[in-house]
Amino acid sequence: MAKPTDPDRTQRHQRILEILRERDFKSQSDVAVVLSRAGFKVTQASVSRDFQELGVIKSRGCYRVPFAPPSLRPVQITSVSAGENLLVIRTGPGEANAIALRIDQREISGVVGTVAGDDTVFVATKDKKVHKVVARVLSIES
Repeated sequence: MAKPTDPDRTQRHQRILEILRERDFKSQSDVAVVLSRAGFKVTQASVSRDFQELGVIKSRGCYRVPFAPPSLRPVQITSVSAGENLLVIRTGPGEANAIALRIDQREISGVVGTVAGDDTVFVATKDKKVHKVVARVLSIES
């Protein structure tokens, strides 16, 4: 597995971001073909891992580059209670999957699950306390 300072990985990530901004791709395999032609040794599986690391999302059937890395992206959140166990997060268009992934990767005890649409994430929590923890983890008060 490549280290974060691996120059090939960094160059590959930069190229992925460039090609996703240049045109639409509906499959990771198509991205792998373009990267292979550019001299990178990749498979669909390695492209999938790269997409996850870069926060690439699929919106309207095509892979898209988020506006900013998930850790830097401002999140607009609206807390809506549904028995004190539901948090509704509003994001920019096409950003909800990256935010849901960010929550899932934190493995917060008491988060039952996340569901992401295009610009909205529903976070089901065990109780109101966990609801507040999720909002705090996102650096946002609910």
